[in-house]
Amino acid sequence: DPQVRVRTMIRLSVLGQVGKPGFYQIAADMLASDAFMTAGGPAGGANPNKAWVKRGGQEIWPKDAFRDALRQGLTLDQLNLRAGDALYLDPKNIHFNPLTIIYTVSAVSSSIFLLHRIGIF
Repeated sequence: DPQVRVRTMIRLSVLGQVGKPGFYQIAADMLASDAFMTAGGPAGGANPNKAWVKRGGQEIWPKDAFRDALRQGLTLDQLNLRAGDALYLDPKNIHFNPLTIIYTVSAVSSSIFLLHRIGIF
């Protein structure tokens, strides 16, 4: 008596203030809030009220409607999401850190200096 279990998957982009933004195969029966957890969960300081869904560059679930859907515990299937849709979590909350540029310039300068001293440059 073989048994077969099938689970429908949707390929979505999960972007913004999540641990690992990118593309994910997510079960259609998964809660919309769990889709963010699949991508590493919300980053520190992310505002869950600033989440929405886009399809082909057009917002199909604006912030207020998506927030209500999250509160109701709707699944990705109930939201009528399909492959290629993008879930955003507070992407404009990314803060500029000038130290990152200073560290990068310092590392590149040191590398060039070292390569020059060795005779490669």
